[in-house]
Parts: sequence; structure tokens; C-alpha cells
Amino acid sequence: MLATQTLVPLYFTIALYNRTYGMRALTDWGFAVRKTLTAFDLSAAPLNFVAFYTKSNAQFSRSSVTFGLALTALLLVVLRRLVPLAIERFWQGCVRIELIIEYGGLSFALAGVTAVSADKYDLDPSSHYPLSLHARPAGPCCSSRRASMARS
Repeated sequence: MLATQTLVPLYFTIALYNRTYGMRALTDWGFAVRKTLTAFDLSAAPLNFVAFYTKSNAQFSRSSVTFGLALTALLLVVLRRLVPLAIERFWQGCVRIELIIEYGGLSFALAGVTAVSADKYDLDPSSHYPLSLHARPAGPCCSSRRASMARS
């Protein structure tokens, strides 16, 4: 249990620095798996070396430690494969929302960006309270939903 308590913070420190949980990792599972296994290897190898060097893993055989590390790596790969599938199923593959709120002035169009009218959704552009944008949905992020919003 002590090894797990040491490995988890070490893994997350390395994983957060090498973009294991970044935007690209949410959609590209191959990229996510490579980054996950890299972070796991970079955290497990020094920990196992220190445990071996200090003889603190003497009560476990090398095969059980290897089996545990391999099983953990397999579970991490399965989890990283399930994340993009869940995003595709529940959020139609949208991991990023780009929104333009138009309130008078010149209008402009950007490819792949949802534009909504502040008047249509009763948004107050002078408000400095960001949660006021959550009063009504300001628009979906996917192109299939954008088309249905443009028709309404």
C-alpha cells in the first residue's frame, strides 16, 4: 500500500506535465495511451529501483511486482481507451466549445465557431458576473447541433 501511495502522486505529477490529460488526449486515444504509459514508466521505474535498492520490497517477489505493474498499465490503457468512447457517446465528440456572443457592432464569422445573439438569449454584456451566461444554454458545440440551432 505504501508503494501505491508513493506511485500515484509521482504518476500524476509526471502525467500532468507531459499532457497526458490535455485536450488532444481526450479525443486521440493512441496519443493518450502513449502519454499514459510514458508517465507510468517514468514514475514506476525509479520507485521500483529505490524500493529494490533499499530492500523495502523484499517481502514481494519480482514476479508479483512485475505482474502488478503490468496489470496497472493494462488498466490505464483500458481506461484511456474508454474516455474517448464516452466523450463520443455522451457529448458527440465535443471537447471544446468556441462561442462568440454578438451584441451589436460588426459581426464576423469564424469557421467552426458558434455565434449567438445576446438579445436572443437575454444576456447582459455589461455584467461582470460570468455565471450569468449559464442562465440559458448559449449554444451547442458540435456542427450537427449548430445546424439545428441556425434553423430555429
